[in-house]
Amino acid sequence: MSKDVKALDSYFSGNIGELSANLIYQKNNIVCTPLGTSDFGEDLLCDIFSLSKDNKANIRTQFSFRTQVKTTKDIKSEGYIRQTTKGLSISLSTGLLKIWQQSYYPVVLVIWECSSDTGYWCFPTEQIETSSLEKDTLSISIELNNFFDAKGVQRIREQVESYYSNIYKIDKAKYKCIIYPIWMPKYRLFTSMETFDLVPDNNDKVKVICNLSDMLPAFLSSYNNCNHGGLLSGIEYSDKSKSLNRFLEDINSFIKKIRRNLFDNEWISFVISPVEIISEIDDRIISNLTDWSCFSIIGNNIVSDFAYTYDIGTDYIYSEKMRAASDDQEFFVHSSGDFAIETFSTGFSFFTRKSDFQLMTTLYSKSFCIIDISKCSSIEVEEIAAWCNENNYRFIELADDEDKLAISHMFFEPGSFGMFLPGTPTWKEWDVLNFDSEEFLSKLPYGTSVDLIEKQRIFNKYFQHNEQISDLCLLRHSQALHSEALCHNDRLIRFVTYIELINIAEYNERFIVARQSLKEVCKHFKLYYDSYEDIVDVILEVQPLLTESTQETVTKVGNIYHNLIMTNEKTWHIMLNID
Repeated sequence: MSKDVKALDSYFSGNIGELSANLIYQKNNIVCTPLGTSDFGEDLLCDIFSLSKDNKANIRTQFSFRTQVKTTKDIKSEGYIRQTTKGLSISLSTGLLKIWQQSYYPVVLVIWECSSDTGYWCFPTEQIETSSLEKDTLSISIELNNFFDAKGVQRIREQVESYYSNIYKIDKAKYKCIIYPIWMPKYRLFTSMETFDLVPDNNDKVKVICNLSDMLPAFLSSYNNCNHGGLLSGIEYSDKSKSLNRFLEDINSFIKKIRRNLFDNEWISFVISPVEIISEIDDRIISNLTDWSCFSIIGNNIVSDFAYTYDIGTDYIYSEKMRAASDDQEFFVHSSGDFAIETFSTGFSFFTRKSDFQLMTTLYSKSFCIIDISKCSSIEVEEIAAWCNENNYRFIELADDEDKLAISHMFFEPGSFGMFLPGTPTWKEWDVLNFDSEEFLSKLPYGTSVDLIEKQRIFNKYFQHNEQISDLCLLRHSQALHSEALCHNDRLIRFVTYIELINIAEYNERFIVARQSLKEVCKHFKLYYDSYEDIVDVILEVQPLLTESTQETVTKVGNIYHNLIMTNEKTWHIMLNID
């Protein structure tokens, strides 16, 4: 007999409070990660982002804190949350408060009332006295004017930064970071002379420095550099300690004053090292306050490269489509559920990306060989085929090259979805896998191997593989680093949905109308559909202008695409499924 699964009201109200607090944090540039059933009672891990005044550039800081959310339907009728003449009162375990007091991060307590959609907050450890910890519980008070809203979150940000300032003794230190300018889109690091030209004589906060490329992140040291000795020149920016936000604003102001003559579709990017706290006593690094980041000057604006390329607004939810036989797909599904978006950018193919490409190329080459059978009889060719079958190799005849054939690993197989390749769980198997080795070729009953040029020609012809290692590569959202420079003039936004088509003639008429509307708002686009039996992919590909963020393009184009696929629900049946 099946049991009814029941959930208490407190389960739903608790989720409402946590989600409401999360949303308010997100609106104020604090990113939250739910902690699930935390041993220490916290519900949200919160990371503060610093945002520029024009809201176009943001950077993640190391100012993290945690939040516990207590939710009630109605404070006046709730037992464990009490309303007093001074505000609100709630009892917490002293054991929990001791843990929070000794932790390396501050903790915020939020009380959320569902009936009024109102929250209140405090830092509970500020109310702890040594004598009070001898009890089992302690009453924590929250003032009724401590609203958990935008102003309240701003006060929380300030107190969290003050908390870390005390830990790091920032009042006796200074901030420092290094700015590496890059000519884009050619990924050319500024030479030492070009970097010196950026530094004004009357600014004692900045100076030119040079670092060994081997001591820097791989993505940065991979960019094109013509300094001798592999040195990378940058601008060291330092200042006395103050609020981190103020320091980052000063860096933005410094960058914004940089002016250089540029051609169309050119711009300057700036990779910025983590902001360090430097002791003024002995110049040692106390801690990092940010991660590596990258900004660009586009027109008169300073933009965050990653956000400029991949942010598309709050109407879309990230989802990933896992595939067994080909690459995964990353979708941002529209809140309507009617369509999804894929976003792509172009980035530099630095060392690690090139090494992966070279690994695949080597694996291709090791997995097969081309045999010249021009001097073999038909019986001898049959014996080669039998030998392959006995050893579990693939025997591949070449339609247009009858005097040659391919012998490959059993898992080496081309297809419309890509190329299957054999796996190599150990280095021993990697070394053994070589169909061009003398050891392997000596076992062939008949035939001789062709030279490398002929092998490559046949491989490109029959296996549709003519890729070359390039300085640029296409990047999905999850493949790009927040800190790398991206090619803003080479982005792609793909709108996609699946429908059941009924009236093909009417369908084409709507395409004509949609294309006309698209021409009015964007310059480079392609609107088309692909039919698969009774299913049709409706696809819109858009290339944003350099001066237009991905989000701005999505906002302009999204409604046109949505109207196209929803013109007549009787004629269209949406079948989007990205699970």
